[in-house]
Amino acid sequence: MGIRNQFGRAFGVAAAGLALALAGCKSGYVADVRNDSGEPLYAQLVRAGGAGNNVVVAEERIPPGDRRGVAKYAVPDEWAMFLSIDTPGKGGPPQQVNLTPGTTIVTVTKDASGRLRIDWVPRP
Repeated sequence: MGIRNQFGRAFGVAAAGLALALAGCKSGYVADVRNDSGEPLYAQLVRAGGAGNNVVVAEERIPPGDRRGVAKYAVPDEWAMFLSIDTPGKGGPPQQVNLTPGTTIVTVTKDASGRLRIDWVPRP
């Protein structure tokens, strides 16, 4: 390999590294939600803003017995995200779980008292 090829390769790697540094790292979040609750659900991906400054970044209505993905891509790494699940007209706070980047699979059911329950499903 000649010096010109080595220089070109080194320059290309350096340029790619600089582009990544300038663009900032970004992640994607996908919640694969399976509704086994018997009621329609609202599933929301929420940016945790602290002190009541949470922001919904994606949402889906999921009919009973159905499955939907709720996704947000190109999320800055410094954002904290959580999944919020609620039923229309239900009093009280929604059920929430913190998310990590990538795909999270959950099944939503109801417990004996009628409260929504979110169970993580292991990835195959």
